[in-house]
Amino acid sequence: SSFYNNMADAYVTGNTYVPNFGSGTGKNIFRNSISAIDNFGTHPIYAKGNDFGTNDSASISQSVGNNVGSTGEVYFDPWFEKEDNYWQSLDKTAIENAGVYHQLMLSEEDTPEGAIVLYQTTEGRYGKFKILNRIGSSLRIWWETFNDDGTTYSAGTDLYITGTYGDGNLTDLDRGITDYFIDGPGDKEFYLDEGDFISASSSWKSLVVYSYCSYTTHTGGTSGNETWGVGTHYIAGNFTIYGGDTLTIEPGATVKFGSSGRITVYGTLQAQGYNDIVPIWFTSANDDLHGCIIDGSTGNPQPGDWQYISHSGNYDKTGKYRFCRFAYGGTSSSGMLSYSGGAAGYVKQCIVEQSSSNGLYVYQSDITVDSSTFQDNSNHGISYNYYSTVRVDNSGFYNNGNYAIITGSSDIEPMENNQASGNNLNGVVVVALGPSGYQRLVNPNSMPFIVYGSLYVGSGKSLNIGGVGPGT
Repeated sequence: SSFYNNMADAYVTGNTYVPNFGSGTGKNIFRNSISAIDNFGTHPIYAKGNDFGTNDSASISQSVGNNVGSTGEVYFDPWFEKEDNYWQSLDKTAIENAGVYHQLMLSEEDTPEGAIVLYQTTEGRYGKFKILNRIGSSLRIWWETFNDDGTTYSAGTDLYITGTYGDGNLTDLDRGITDYFIDGPGDKEFYLDEGDFISASSSWKSLVVYSYCSYTTHTGGTSGNETWGVGTHYIAGNFTIYGGDTLTIEPGATVKFGSSGRITVYGTLQAQGYNDIVPIWFTSANDDLHGCIIDGSTGNPQPGDWQYISHSGNYDKTGKYRFCRFAYGGTSSSGMLSYSGGAAGYVKQCIVEQSSSNGLYVYQSDITVDSSTFQDNSNHGISYNYYSTVRVDNSGFYNNGNYAIITGSSDIEPMENNQASGNNLNGVVVVALGPSGYQRLVNPNSMPFIVYGSLYVGSGKSLNIGGVGPGT
């Protein structure tokens, strides 16, 4: 369904939608002089996924809800700014002259994050999209489809495609929409099945391009506060965050490491992803599925491909991680992620996996872990000892080579709502108690504490098992 509109403004009053934007991802085409979208009613306007044209969309995005009295919600997905010179020009001959088209399937290996896919739609237009993120059987892409004269037919920054054919989304790249109900076989470019593209029409053609995905190489260390934005960042050796400096890594960034790659944090490293769909990756240079492909990549990442991120020294030594993914590191006796010597920070909504040693190692430091997963690490999920305090809640520990958690000579905080399976021992293995006079083994709705050997409770000290305070 298409709708061409010559109104100066589009707005909502009561239950009447003018014009009819539809709902959800939308299916409509609005061209020619819509200059603003305002909502004077109580019902939201869903203007996402519709085609307003690139130039109009840029101006609309600056004026959404600006009129006096426009108090209702407006959900608008503005068109993106083209990212580089290559993206601004499409050479159709690259597709027309390609010897092999992927007409039936584009595998996950063929289309990692950062890859650009050139395509010809089922309606005969040419275009391209860039894969921003892959999470399971889901994709988030930028796309642009062109008219024959080279002008933009449709485009967008954030088309999210999820699910399998049975319960997921068909995708039409002429209109830039994704929906279970798209009429006509000529409208469907592909759907997703277990992370693969599956063509819905034999007239769909595509060509994967890697060479236009560039990455930034970082050496040495910080010289003040730094920010690493969306894109791929590569570290071949040691990169140091010096005391007093803060490195901020933004959502959508991917940090890759060579075999000697590591980050030493004397200052502060702050890596805050947006959500599970837009995380921050710390991974191997051989991992071609996330970020740009690094020169010399084998495409076969393994545990121990890179070293570690450590927080230590005499300065701030702080690491704050949220919605991060750590994979394929750990070539040290400690862990892929480590805190020592009075370091501090937290690991929240993260996944730590495929370390060749421990996932997380803590020594003489205080750390909070919440809503995170530690899986497939060669040794322990978490190891902490010698006067450390680690509070772990709402987290999962799966298929680690040794224990879910091991602690020795450390004060033990209550741990709630943690689960474990497939580990050598599925619980918190306590080797020795910490130095304070009052120790607590409290774990409501959580995996058990497992005493390994003998625990010594010294004179004048107390051990509380299962209670909430001294004497209970």
